[in-house]
Amino acid sequence: MSSLPNEILSHIFEICFLNQDTQNLGCIRPWRDCALSTRLLWSKLSVGLMAGNSWLDRAGQIPLSIDLYYGEPEFDHEALEDVFTPSRNWKAVSLEVYEPTYNPCVQEILEAVLIHAPMLESFSIRLTGIVPSESRTLLVPTRTIEIGFTPRLSTISVHPSYRFRLSLSNVHVYGNIRDLTLRWPKSISHCLHILERCPNVEVLRISLTEEQPPPPRTVVLTLKKLHTLNLCGYVDGAKDFGDFLDGLTTPSLAELTIQVGMTFKSTSPRHWPNLFQLLVRSQPPLKTLTLMGTHMTANTIVDCLRNTPQLTVISGDKELFSPIVMDALTPSLQPLKVALCPMLRVIGVKGEPASLPALTWMIYSRWKLSKQKLSGEIYEVQSPAVDDHQVPRRM
Repeated sequence: MSSLPNEILSHIFEICFLNQDTQNLGCIRPWRDCALSTRLLWSKLSVGLMAGNSWLDRAGQIPLSIDLYYGEPEFDHEALEDVFTPSRNWKAVSLEVYEPTYNPCVQEILEAVLIHAPMLESFSIRLTGIVPSESRTLLVPTRTIEIGFTPRLSTISVHPSYRFRLSLSNVHVYGNIRDLTLRWPKSISHCLHILERCPNVEVLRISLTEEQPPPPRTVVLTLKKLHTLNLCGYVDGAKDFGDFLDGLTTPSLAELTIQVGMTFKSTSPRHWPNLFQLLVRSQPPLKTLTLMGTHMTANTIVDCLRNTPQLTVISGDKELFSPIVMDALTPSLQPLKVALCPMLRVIGVKGEPASLPALTWMIYSRWKLSKQKLSGEIYEVQSPAVDDHQVPRRM
């Protein structure tokens, strides 16, 4: 057999397994290379109830990891009930569920995985099937996800297409959670409550909408270890999600992204002091800032940049690159003028800038000043037209 090339062995291998019962099919070591080169073997994977039981039972008491798409409830329900039993030890669970209507089987899976999981380290669920519309009827809380005894849980990602409620047990602590993704939590108040139970979170990705009436501000939550915040918000009126920022202090924040989508047409700048107040309150060592669709006034953006002296990367849309903001970032020797964000190195332009001449002059002024100081600094510019343009040290 060793004299036959894998190209021939792979065809023999396919003929051997195509009509065989998977439980009776064995693979000796000499077939390993052949199996790896048999494309048909890896092109389709179907795990039925009996094969699934055999597969999972062989792991014994070793914590299990599973990545599963659940799309046909009427066919998969029985198999999933057997897979997700409370007796199994889970290490990592990733679910993508097509759920056009509420499915009790999904709730049973969540309870089996999350109520008592001493070995669980990572949990992710993505719920699809409900297409959000402008009607707010789809944004009412439709599912509660309860997390119980999970002392090793460090990563949570909940990504439904509608609002949800994440219930954390009052008798357990969740200090190990470092990475948290929450899309459409029930409310801003509920989100702040979740973060209060996860005081050591380092990376937070969250999608929010406005809350009316706004949550009462009693205590400002300090997240000492949060270094990355990605906030996506949707606004359909004068009120927005700024109350979430008002409830936080982030002294270690190094990377901040804020993207705002609006369901009503409004292009006029608005007074939005929430980000500025967060930066003043926290004084974080912010290195990277991205602002998209915030529609903040230019003066408010300048106030924010005054509180980010360590900023090295900035990106955004036309509001960020208005003449007023570019002027604040442009240095000058005659007359003497110190620009904001002196450590700025990378500029990302998303969409059409509000003032391309002002942006160009700002970059040239910084390059010219660095050349005169012989500092050897290089500024990078990223835009749709120029992916990576470097202003050289010598012309």
